[in-house]
Amino acid sequence: MKVLLLIGILVYLLFNFYDYSFVNGEWFIPLTVTLYVFLNLFYLWKYRKGQLLCFELFFAISYFLCSFLTPFVYPFLDTWSGRTFIDTDYNQMKVYGLSFIGYCAYLIALTQNKENEGCCQLTNELQFNKNSVLLSNVFCLFFIVLFYAFGGARLFTLYSNLTSDLTSRFGEWGEYMGYSMCAYSLSIVINFSYLTGVAITFRELIGKLPFLFYANTFLLVLPLVLSGLRSNAIQLLIPLLLMYSICIKRIKTRYVIGILLGGYCLLILIGLTRHGNSMIEQDALFLTLVKDFISANGANSYLVDYVDNSGIAWGSNMVLQFASIVPFLQSFILSFVSKSTFAANSSFIFTTAFMDRTQGGMGTGLIGDMYYSLGLVGIITLMFLLGYTIKWCSQSRRSLYAFPLLMVLSGNAIFAPRVEYCYILRSLSYTVIFLFIILTLANNKKNAYEHSLRNR
Repeated sequence: MKVLLLIGILVYLLFNFYDYSFVNGEWFIPLTVTLYVFLNLFYLWKYRKGQLLCFELFFAISYFLCSFLTPFVYPFLDTWSGRTFIDTDYNQMKVYGLSFIGYCAYLIALTQNKENEGCCQLTNELQFNKNSVLLSNVFCLFFIVLFYAFGGARLFTLYSNLTSDLTSRFGEWGEYMGYSMCAYSLSIVINFSYLTGVAITFRELIGKLPFLFYANTFLLVLPLVLSGLRSNAIQLLIPLLLMYSICIKRIKTRYVIGILLGGYCLLILIGLTRHGNSMIEQDALFLTLVKDFISANGANSYLVDYVDNSGIAWGSNMVLQFASIVPFLQSFILSFVSKSTFAANSSFIFTTAFMDRTQGGMGTGLIGDMYYSLGLVGIITLMFLLGYTIKWCSQSRRSLYAFPLLMVLSGNAIFAPRVEYCYILRSLSYTVIFLFIILTLANNKKNAYEHSLRNR
């Protein structure tokens, strides 16, 4: 498979060096889509047939919808919706080429493992004691209480009673919502890991999960679903599904397909009705089904054209996002350096080019963001790094933090192609910090490490 991926990168790089001048969309678009589908099916069959529910599946679906949708949706868009796209064959082909090159680099990193070495079945070998289980749930409840204490009830009217400035609609409580989500994701890993081999059916799992875990679910997950804040709800629902399939009982392929279709339809329905109105009328059913991903395709189109005309940011737009890994480091840097010293985020550039930011944000596209940040080299390097990270988190048996990080990454798999590359770094950082605190207070670090050594 790696040979096919390398050939794909070289061929599409050749297209890029020739400025796509001889590329005909009538064969280039269907060929690229066919190759993308084939590579993903082959990867899932060879490397994930024992555990189809995984980061790679969710990411592959979302990446396609965010990166390869333009030729299928643009002809149906009105002038207002289509204004973000660069209506040239050259731009469309280049976005397609860059997206395919990046994805091949990502798959090459994913497949850098020995044959049959933990490649078909995701396994969780972490052992947590009762103290870790209790602390993880108490830790999560603590942040949920802070979340509501600072105005989290605003979540229920987020879309039915919009403020005048949508850029500050979360207020101070949004910070604690983020902490609560990180803590809840950790509690999923710890609670389900503790019950591995103890609960082997859904009914047994329901009976053995602690009361505090149910309380946290009721106070955090349910409000996120009811509020219509789908991206945040998905970040918690996916880890729940994955941990059940990995630790309790593997979900069969036909049920996986049913979950994907049913979940997708539910998310669309929530998106159409979350403003408190009935179903919004749409001109085309197809546009209704993919409307959440149209903006990302527009962002890729716009940012590729922007870079071709204005140049790349040389990574300065990522400095503050990388600094977010360390708490308070951003503030420390900005106390010495003006924020204007760094290039603006790609989402800021894309949004301000077409609308007033007080009306909300338009997001960005992953490929457009990486191309804006570091150009073609950046796309190849950063996508390879993403694939390598997923591979390490999936196969590491020696690190206490790999599997929890994989669950957080998986929760963001659908959202990842629609945001900046560094968007997830802060969540990963706080996940590591929270887990370190829990393991230390629970005196669980030594036991878990010794268990991992015995299973090397």
